[in-house]
Amino acid sequence: MPTHLPTRRLTCWLGLTVAITFALGCSKSQDFPGEIEVTGNVTFDGQPISGGMIYFEPDVRAGNSGPQGFAEIIDGHYSTQKSGRGVKSGPNMVRIEEIQPIEGEKSRAMQFYEHHTEAVLTADNAEQDFEIPAETAKRKGRR
Repeated sequence: MPTHLPTRRLTCWLGLTVAITFALGCSKSQDFPGEIEVTGNVTFDGQPISGGMIYFEPDVRAGNSGPQGFAEIIDGHYSTQKSGRGVKSGPNMVRIEEIQPIEGEKSRAMQFYEHHTEAVLTADNAEQDFEIPAETAKRKGRR
């Protein structure tokens, strides 16, 4: 019987073990306990905002703690899984930053608007839509 057969089997098993470990290590898993992925839409006056960022900060006043979650807003839609970081489940302070080009400007000048709200996020309600109230925008000189 050839002596290289056990070595070949060992090499195959090691290769298979490395491949499985690599595949499991690259799969999407929670980065921290209680992390959930959140998606939704952000609108102003019923229209999707063109772009910006949304941030989810665990509300320490309500006993929630953990890292900040975030996502990029594109054409009124956001997803922490596609462009950001997962959110700590539970009560969160939410900050929405809208970025708009300044009309009539030839440069790439931009205006920033910010809105704050709160949300309780769980795996059961991980789809959250936010409407920026007109009165908040008017106070900040928007539209």
